[in-house]
Amino acid sequence: MGTATAPYDLGRTATHEVGHWLNLRHIWGDGGCSVDDFVADTPRAGGWNFTSAPCTYPGPNSCGAGTDGDLPDMFQNYMNYSEDGCMNLFTLGQKDRMWAAIQASRPELLTAGCNQPPVAVCQNITVNTNDNCQGIATAAAFDGGSTDPDDGVLTFSVSPAGPYPLGMTDVTLTVSDGQESDQCTSTITVQDNVAPTALCQNVTLQLGEFGNVDLSPEQIDNGSNDACGIAEMSVSPNGFGCGVITGNLNPVLVTLTVTDINGNPNTCTANVTIEDNIAPRAGCQDITVQLDENGMAAITPQQVESGSTDNCDGEPGFPAPTSVSANSFTCADIGPNTVTLTVTDVGGNIGTCTATVTVAPKTTVSSVTVSPGTRQYSDEVTFTATIAGGATCDQSQAAQSATFYVGAQEMGSADFVVQGTNLVATLSDECLLEGIAGQMAPGTYDVSAVFFGIDDVSYAVSQPAAVSLQITPEDAEVVYNGQEYFSTPSQNNCTGTVTLMAYVGDSNDPDEGCRGDVRHASLTFSEGGIPGTTLGTSDLPVGLVNPGFLQEGIATTDFTHTLTGSNCSSGGETFEVWARAGHYYEGETAEVTLVTLALPGNDFV
Repeated sequence: MGTATAPYDLGRTATHEVGHWLNLRHIWGDGGCSVDDFVADTPRAGGWNFTSAPCTYPGPNSCGAGTDGDLPDMFQNYMNYSEDGCMNLFTLGQKDRMWAAIQASRPELLTAGCNQPPVAVCQNITVNTNDNCQGIATAAAFDGGSTDPDDGVLTFSVSPAGPYPLGMTDVTLTVSDGQESDQCTSTITVQDNVAPTALCQNVTLQLGEFGNVDLSPEQIDNGSNDACGIAEMSVSPNGFGCGVITGNLNPVLVTLTVTDINGNPNTCTANVTIEDNIAPRAGCQDITVQLDENGMAAITPQQVESGSTDNCDGEPGFPAPTSVSANSFTCADIGPNTVTLTVTDVGGNIGTCTATVTVAPKTTVSSVTVSPGTRQYSDEVTFTATIAGGATCDQSQAAQSATFYVGAQEMGSADFVVQGTNLVATLSDECLLEGIAGQMAPGTYDVSAVFFGIDDVSYAVSQPAAVSLQITPEDAEVVYNGQEYFSTPSQNNCTGTVTLMAYVGDSNDPDEGCRGDVRHASLTFSEGGIPGTTLGTSDLPVGLVNPGFLQEGIATTDFTHTLTGSNCSSGGETFEVWARAGHYYEGETAEVTLVTLALPGNDFV
């Protein structure tokens, strides 16, 4: 075989020849600078190269240094003629060409038993989910530094190949050099760190019959999604009441929170508008109103409203009675009137009901007066009856006339006349003369009035309460006009009868028509002043002087007296006589009258 000598004794010649055997040419292409060796990563060379130690780079450049980017000759390449100590490489292109030759022309080398298996080294990896909530990884991603002793090209495959579900999945990595393979196990962790997509939409909600409404997440959701799936959705706030409307809080901003199955949250916001479209239930009550002093009556919606309800009853002031179809009334409306009440709730919805407004007859105040309130018998008084508010209604008046009474005695009648909004009936200068026995005797009497022609449709009229009239005695003229000297029956009889007489007249009233009847007077004689000692009978009746003239009368009385002692024997006894009117009259004689009783035959007879 021969013996290799230095500097070619390191075996590089065999390597050189193996290269030819595996389809490699010399790096100069066996033809100079213009001939290719069919390997792209070997520089051009003009011929062989015998570079020797110390093998310093760069070596010579046989094809023109620096031209067209040409590199120095690759004296280190096994396919050159350099000394063994300077050759140390095949290029990657040469490796690929040799590998192709083996596969194409010398496949038997692949099974020749000289190849060493690769060494598989794994690493655990973590990946995020994709749009399908799965993890994707290449087989090479599991390689943790696998090697091939033969420096062969390694290929990787993994089982299962994926895609991988959430969580941890054990996989087997197979590393192959084309002839041999090795395996190792690894774990892929698929994690979901991607928040869901939260999508919101604005909504309008209607309050329910109890004045509230709930909001569900589904109402706000506008297609929220997540690759791995949504676990739950919540919305806040999620309940609303009438206060949103009364507080002018529309629209309300709400937040939708979307959480995926792996606990990743996301939010979006939307506007919620609260509406109340439920009409209130109006409640009415019938009422009665009185006309005022001007014949008018006004009502408010609150007077007619009673028990209205609404789904927003809890809000102060709602439902609110806002209007009534007729709110003012006159005398023409006396009686029942149908009105319509309108109530409004917080949402502006309206409800109606009807009620009856009864306009009552105009209330009046009746009164009667007498003037003056104290008057002598037979004097004049004026009676007045008033119905306050009795002329309020233009089309009628409360009554037509009034009849006046003192006690049980009718004094006369008068028609009512209109004075402003009142009715007044006046009976003037009526004499207090007796028509019923005893009705004008001095004392206190009820003065009353009875109304006639009452309009009880338009007016509420009551008979007036009585007032008092004080009747006092009339002034009387009293004059003693009797005999002043009387004698006993004989000289031997000291007892005699005295007859007293006085005149009673009613002549001091200017209106003769109002002078009284002196027969209603009484007369009492007394001695020694007034009251003194009564002579004869007290309270004597008065008789008329002339039956056709009631204002003059006479009263007389007798009394028996016995003279005693010296009065009988010497001159008699003299009485100081007074006369006093009573009963319907009062008055007395202006001066005392001396009346004497003596024995007959004396100078006084």
